[in-house]
Amino acid sequence: MFRRRTGIKVQRHFVYGRKGTYRQRPSRVLLYGSGNTGQTSACIPPVIINDAEQPIKDVEVEPQPARSSRHYERKQSELNDWMDATTTIDHALLGNWAPHSKNCKNCNAVLNTEFIRCLDCGPTVVYCHTCMATIHQHNVLHFPEVWTCNTFLPYSSGIKAVNTGHSSECGVSVWRIVNAFDDKGRCHHLNIKFCSCEEEVTTIIKLNLWPATAKCVKVAFSIELLKWMEVLLLECQVSTKGFCEALTLKNDLQPFEVNQLKELIRKETVFEFRHSYYKMRNISDDGTVCPACPKDGGTKFVSLDANFGLVRKKNSGHSLEPPKHENRYFVADGKVQEFVGHYNDCSSSKECHRFKAGDKVRSKSCSDKMDITGVFGCVCRHEFPIKFMNLQHGERLAYPVFLLHNLLSSAATDQHLNITYDIACVLFSHLKKEN
Repeated sequence: MFRRRTGIKVQRHFVYGRKGTYRQRPSRVLLYGSGNTGQTSACIPPVIINDAEQPIKDVEVEPQPARSSRHYERKQSELNDWMDATTTIDHALLGNWAPHSKNCKNCNAVLNTEFIRCLDCGPTVVYCHTCMATIHQHNVLHFPEVWTCNTFLPYSSGIKAVNTGHSSECGVSVWRIVNAFDDKGRCHHLNIKFCSCEEEVTTIIKLNLWPATAKCVKVAFSIELLKWMEVLLLECQVSTKGFCEALTLKNDLQPFEVNQLKELIRKETVFEFRHSYYKMRNISDDGTVCPACPKDGGTKFVSLDANFGLVRKKNSGHSLEPPKHENRYFVADGKVQEFVGHYNDCSSSKECHRFKAGDKVRSKSCSDKMDITGVFGCVCRHEFPIKFMNLQHGERLAYPVFLLHNLLSSAATDQHLNITYDIACVLFSHLKKEN
């Protein structure tokens, strides 16, 4: 017969198992009135309390400290290190406002009143007036600072003359003031000597600058600054306008300097720069050939499909120049439309009767407001782009047929093509019918 157990409290003790595992093993503590007091735990003896003699009391158990993880310990240690170094860092930052040395870096003369430092030359470099003018005669994009009123202020040297080495024997020379932005977005006023023996853009590029205009250059940008802007555009989706606003806040530019900086937005400067450096980076390889696919022989896997989300409206205007990449990836629209206009792609196939993307009658439902209704193209099995074309109709069978002709003409004679397509059954029946 089983008797009801009253007053049983469960207490957990921490024990170590095999291989260093840490687990909990429960043990029972009998407080009072147990029906089987002879069976007790091996770790803790039973505690029997008489109801008539003593009142019921709870057994107080000291809480075990929580075991912290190694990640928490590392983060806590790192936080303590930074808290200990806060005072030292503050003193070091304040110390940077004062000169680190009182001797000129070039002539080693002792400077008593005015110190001129240049952080572009080095963090602890200090010059006198004479050495600063001599050294920075060629380093025109450096930004020196002078120690005055117990702080460093910008050293105003006025307009900096830049002699490009042309003489009267070359041709007609002309000096013009050009506002140049260095790699940190700071504005410099340069008086550059141009000559009729070479184009102005050539003179600007020799100074490691990029002109804002192709003729009569008045604003130029550091090439490293434009490279940094391109990286932010591709990786962080920072627009050109946002990049200009960030430089304005960082360097506290004047209003007229801000207007000159916005030449990046109003002109074709950024597009021409990106295209020119794209060609420089791909001189030997234009980037259109997959390095993993077989070149001669073997089997090449190609996937075809259309994207109707890449549209272009008719009211978007027309480009004033031909495509910069010509036919590197996209086939000329004239060739595509000439083939599609004369090709008979009417399909009477019974396969995939619920999917009508390849039917010519279904493709007429495209909106008349669209100049380009989508993009059709193909990629290899390594997701490398091969060829694309603009669609001016729906997904007609003429487009994949034209793309197959293009792929077969560029493939090797002993190479096999395996084509994957969402309506491959319709395309296969059409090709079989048309021989």
